[in-house]
Amino acid sequence: SHFTIKAIRDSTSTVTLASLVRLDAGNNYITSMVEGNQGQVLMPKLIELSLMTNKLDDSGLEGLKDTPYLQTLDISSNQLKNIPLLLTDLEQLERLDIRGNQLHTLPYELGKLTRLKAIQCEGNPMRSFTSMSQTQLIESLLEELSRQLTQKVNLSERLDLSHKELTNIPSEYLEFKQEVPGTLLLNHNQFITFPIIPLTKISDFIVTLVLDHNRLTSFNLSLEGVVFAHLKTLKLNNNRIKSLECNPNTASFPRLEELSLNYNALTTLSDDLPKVLPSLKILLASSNKLDNLTDACFGQGLEILDISNNDIGYLPPGLSRIQSLKELVVFGNRFRVPRPAVVEQGTKTILEFLKRRYQASNE
Repeated sequence: SHFTIKAIRDSTSTVTLASLVRLDAGNNYITSMVEGNQGQVLMPKLIELSLMTNKLDDSGLEGLKDTPYLQTLDISSNQLKNIPLLLTDLEQLERLDIRGNQLHTLPYELGKLTRLKAIQCEGNPMRSFTSMSQTQLIESLLEELSRQLTQKVNLSERLDLSHKELTNIPSEYLEFKQEVPGTLLLNHNQFITFPIIPLTKISDFIVTLVLDHNRLTSFNLSLEGVVFAHLKTLKLNNNRIKSLECNPNTASFPRLEELSLNYNALTTLSDDLPKVLPSLKILLASSNKLDNLTDACFGQGLEILDISNNDIGYLPPGLSRIQSLKELVVFGNRFRVPRPAVVEQGTKTILEFLKRRYQASNE
């Protein structure tokens, strides 16, 4: 410790530290266990690891998957906003020190760690947990784990809270004795902000969320400490959304396949969108104010893209590189290339045109 190391391993190769039992790499400038999260450092006998007082964020702990017998882990005084779920695979873990980070909550999956005896979590912006004893904290995680595993979702059932003038969701609406409905309708209400706190109760269950016709002015796709683990469809049509907030290190909607943003006030889309929505297949953003797009805004799994009726002055030729793209709707914009006659012929013709332009620009 007390050096200026930035990674435990700075190579793309695999290294095995076969006999290492204890490693103290605290008080350095480590941002990732392996630089760029490439390569591997196999530590098959490591039982104690200290990475305290470094610069680690949520993505910097990938190397933990190569420490199967770890018993004590100190990652205090870093820059963690979420506990990586791979940490819950450390079956031998007994002591965990996460003090002095930026954690808002603890994942209930920590309850899987049957050997865990102590979690130190002071110095984090948590509303709960910090006032509990070690015994209470671990019991609380076990109870939440049990509840999450026993409660099931009913994909065919809908909870309709539309047309109720809601500005927030009363907690009693989200108490379910049996199955949680897979679809939640919150359209035609008065929401100014996304009601994240009440929705955390069912964030592991809902598959479809409809927030059309509200008064949202922005939407955060990278919510700290919250993951909508199974949400596949999110509808935000007819709001007043001017921006989508994206932190490339935080994906709160990892399985989202359809995002609908028609009739809003978006002027641009973030280049980080594919990182925070890695499963996105359908993106509908018709009738906004989009005027500047790059092909980096769109992931390689995209199948349907509707950016019609915007103010786009340039259509990125790189769109032709998205092999999965089946439907591209771009009419009603101000670009002159491709010409309207090409646009009118539909997706295949547009993509062929863009492909020729892309190839010409890269010769």
